[in-house]
This record gives sequence, C-alpha cells and structure tokens, in this order.
Amino acid sequence: MFSGFGLGKPAQITFTLDYHELITGDLKPNVNCHISYDPLRIVPQDGTYVHGDPNQPIFVHVQFQENGPTESKKLYSPNGIISDPHINVAGQGSMLFQEVFIPSDAEKLIIWFSYFDRNTNETLYDSDYDRHFHFRWPYHDAWVRKAEVVNGLTSSTSRFELEVGTIPSITEVSANWRVINTKEALKEVTPLTDTKQTDGDTKIWTLQASVPKGAVVRFKLYYKVNGERYKNDNASQYFLVPQPQPKPPNVPPPPKAPIQV
Repeated sequence: MFSGFGLGKPAQITFTLDYHELITGDLKPNVNCHISYDPLRIVPQDGTYVHGDPNQPIFVHVQFQENGPTESKKLYSPNGIISDPHINVAGQGSMLFQEVFIPSDAEKLIIWFSYFDRNTNETLYDSDYDRHFHFRWPYHDAWVRKAEVVNGLTSSTSRFELEVGTIPSITEVSANWRVINTKEALKEVTPLTDTKQTDGDTKIWTLQASVPKGAVVRFKLYYKVNGERYKNDNASQYFLVPQPQPKPPNVPPPPKAPIQV
C-alpha cells in the first residue's frame, strides 16, 4: 500500500483566500483538527475589519453528522491584533485559528463560518452557498493499494495501473490524473472499476490506462459516500507514480590520513 504523506500527522484544514479548502495531516475521528482561516473570505472589503480584533469575532460552526448538534467557537489570532496583516491567497498569510475535537462516533465533519457586520447589522456566512463544507476521512475511506507504470502493448507506450481499497459504503471511485513529464497536456478523470472482490471488509477498485512511454503520473482520488463526493489528494500533495527515489545522504568523505615524514 502507498504510504500517505499525511498519515499519522496532526490534522488541519486550511480555508484560503482563493476559496480552497486544503486538508493536511490525518483527518479522522478521535483526533483534534486544527482550523486555519483567512478572514478576508468573509469580512466586508471596506477596510472596517481589523485582523484579530476580539470585538469583531468570526465564528466556526461544526457538526459531526447531518443535522446533528452544532458546536460554535470563536476564531483567534495567535499574534493578537494586526493592523497591517500579510495577505496571501494560498493560506500563508495572516490567518485566524481554532481547534475542534472530532468524536469517535463522528460520521463526517461539517463546517461553516459566520461574522456579524456591525455596520449593516447583518450576519455574513461562509458556507459554500448554504451547503456547508463537508469532510470525511480520506486515508481511511479510500486508499491506494498499488500504483505503477508498466510496459504497454507497444514499444512507445506504458500502462498506468491503479488499485484502490475502500470501506464498504463507498459507491463510486474515480481518479483525477495527469502525465506531468510530457509536452502534451494529458489530463483525465477516469472512473475506477468495482472488481466485486473484497479483502476482508475492503472493496477493491482498479484502473488501467494507456500512457506515453516512461510516463510519470500524478493523481488524486474522488469517492462517494451516501451520494456525497469527497477526495483523497494525499494531504494536498497528490500521489505520484513512479514514486521519486530518496536522495542518498550527503556524507562527507573521511579525513585524509596524516602524512608521516
């Protein structure tokens, strides 16, 4: 099985200014999940919001099952009020933070945010157009059992082979993949085939696709649970095949023996 980049690492979801939601670490029940949030996603762009001002709070709201109880927490700035915050659309600027504990019986993690605009007396929401942001447990729902690029049917082609294991409740799996070492922009979204085979409680899904000779393939997985689509993008790093070989350690040469006269 491919070793996931984020397996065993602290779970974090970053909500970036360019409206991406990036999972890093090992998101699953019975762990704390760190929330990193760019306030410029939600506050009015009129210059009245001051980063980290406790009198202008932004709240994160979470549920652990559909229509379940809601927990609400105030986001905070670890550096207090920042009058000239650093802006970075990819989540590397001045952010707000909070932490939520995901209980062991959680079905999923549902998140949205709210901010009360004192100038208009209106509550603003960042909630994916009232659908809210839904997350599950990528490494524990759908994982890569095998991925390789092998010789194809002709001397000029190779074959991308992928085998994925999932929990029983998953009904669809697809791979969003691309060849990254060719001039052609070869990018595909391909459904995996349910083999109807199992390995214990694991459902087995496979994909085979023709690719150029010596292709290097980068991919992520999409899957559906109860009609909702989730993804495993290897903690925002994607999967790569063939996997790069680790560089040998840079060991200095042994010292020269002293010259004896």
